[in-house]
Amino acid sequence: MSFARRKDWEWTAAMTAFAIMALLVLSGKCRAQAASEPLGQFITLDSPITDEAIGRVRRAALALQDEALREGRDGVLVLQITPGASQFHHVYALADFLTSPAVATLRTVAWIPESVRGDNVVVALACREIVQLPDSVLGHIGLGEAIPAEQRAIVLELVSRGGNRLVTKSLAEAMLDPQVELRQLTVVTDGVQEHRLATEQEAAQITASGATIPESRIIKERGVPGVFSGREARSGKFLTTRLADSRREVADLYGLSVESLREASPQATAERVSLIEIRGSIDTVAGSFLQRQIARAVEGGTELLIFEIHSPGGHLEEVHDLAVAIARLHENGVRTVAWVPEVATGESALLALGCDEIYVQPEARFGAVARRRDFRLDGSAESELNFIQDSLRELAELKHRPAAVLLAMADPKLEVFEARRRETGEVTFLSDSELELASQEWIRGPQVPEAGNGLLTVTGLRAQQLMIAEPPVESFEEVRQRLGLPDALRPQRIEQTWVDELIFVLNRPGVTGMLFALAMLGIYLELHFMTGALGLMSVTCLGLYFWSRFLGGTAGGLEIMLFLLGMGCVALELFVLPGFGLFGVVGGAMILASLVMASQTFGNIEVGRDLSEATATLKTISISIVSVILLAMVLNRFLPRIPF
Repeated sequence: MSFARRKDWEWTAAMTAFAIMALLVLSGKCRAQAASEPLGQFITLDSPITDEAIGRVRRAALALQDEALREGRDGVLVLQITPGASQFHHVYALADFLTSPAVATLRTVAWIPESVRGDNVVVALACREIVQLPDSVLGHIGLGEAIPAEQRAIVLELVSRGGNRLVTKSLAEAMLDPQVELRQLTVVTDGVQEHRLATEQEAAQITASGATIPESRIIKERGVPGVFSGREARSGKFLTTRLADSRREVADLYGLSVESLREASPQATAERVSLIEIRGSIDTVAGSFLQRQIARAVEGGTELLIFEIHSPGGHLEEVHDLAVAIARLHENGVRTVAWVPEVATGESALLALGCDEIYVQPEARFGAVARRRDFRLDGSAESELNFIQDSLRELAELKHRPAAVLLAMADPKLEVFEARRRETGEVTFLSDSELELASQEWIRGPQVPEAGNGLLTVTGLRAQQLMIAEPPVESFEEVRQRLGLPDALRPQRIEQTWVDELIFVLNRPGVTGMLFALAMLGIYLELHFMTGALGLMSVTCLGLYFWSRFLGGTAGGLEIMLFLLGMGCVALELFVLPGFGLFGVVGGAMILASLVMASQTFGNIEVGRDLSEATATLKTISISIVSVILLAMVLNRFLPRIPF
């Protein structure tokens, strides 16, 4: 071997060894980062706090602590405390658990995104740390009423063993009793300076002990409720550990993963699990029907609502309204699950994205929200795209999914990249613009191949890898197992009632035309025979039309009032001022306008939808009018002549 070749070989070997060592060091560092990342869990405490909520927190806290101890990691339990009133014994039971040795190694955090007053404040005081929205306020435990001495003693005892150094007995006294004056002191004892909260009596005792108080500031006057905003408390270095503007920011403050933002699932019961099937295209009538089904499930006490989706899409605004309604069901204590066995593309993907959890069959297709649209046409089409993107951002924020992945379902040119947080190693997916804005925080990774060259459409496995769905499942039975439902439990299907079926039938174009024709024919025949029965038939047909449109979501009080005014004008023309003409023309126009308005919703974001639906309605009305005229011409040979 020549000298030059030997040197090349040695150089190559050295570089290879260096690369291997670098990879080993880097992988070890990543593993160390992953191992050091805290385990976290968010739980929303809705008001009132109940035994069930206490049990849910207890189970989640103990499970989180056990897992953290096994893996040698920190455990962080974040309780989102909401406004409202709760019974004191429930509040005490939960606060007592949070301050007990049973969760001694768990870091408990109270997240206060809204102003909280009353007994629920005690739960926040029992946590080791409190995070507030800057403008939210916390305190006024008694709500202006005298607190029994035993409850007062309980709260002070909980604070003393709560572990939050920023919450003192003096602060708790000020929250319990509006007549307590609270001061913030600068105390110097033996040359050592410290800041301390004290009541008026405690300040006098400190002075009597020989300590010097060079500075004293009243932060709550006597007779004023003890409430403190996040900004005020953080500035004064009491009560509040940190400030945050969102749930995601709270997770970032404690180095928690996006997965921790998902709520711990409540235990389902047979009476509280419901299933709604979504089939076919979703128009205004179907959307209104699904809204009624959801309302029935919630009114029936459902806590777990499963949506089985077999839909290629539908009308954008109706689907968006449904998706947002589903996304906000957690405010009613309802957990939502989407099951996609075959396809959820087009607008129907929004419905799945509005659920807390999404289960997709491995080969099912999911995504492509804007698959049937060409957004290069005009400005109105661009506004439609903006509407879709705003909807996706809203759902991403509500359900804590990567917004960039969802937006790629509507934007065929949006490039999405895997990104890793520099400090913790947390992985998410961001767009190019998001990475540029947060380049100091996130490391750019490989590009998502499905994004940037068409609307993002994925299968079940890929949906889970992109953090928008749970691990794929083969069947609904597997979904039930994942949800922890017993084998004997079958979710209660929310079926169509006879009213729902009748509404669907009456909203069909052919049936609508028949109602118009029968109504006009009944009026024509009533003017010949004056029996009253034919007039009643006409009123019934028109009543069925407006009733079906009202429950179908397209008609309201305006359309009904407009129709009645139109009929009144026509009656004036026929029986009071015959031959004048004005009332007849105006009345006919009002009747026609009311029928068209009752058949559809106007102001739709979708391009051309208003015009196409109005054209279809006018076509149906025209066919009905022509049919009645032809039939009247035939019947006129046999019916008595009318005097006009």
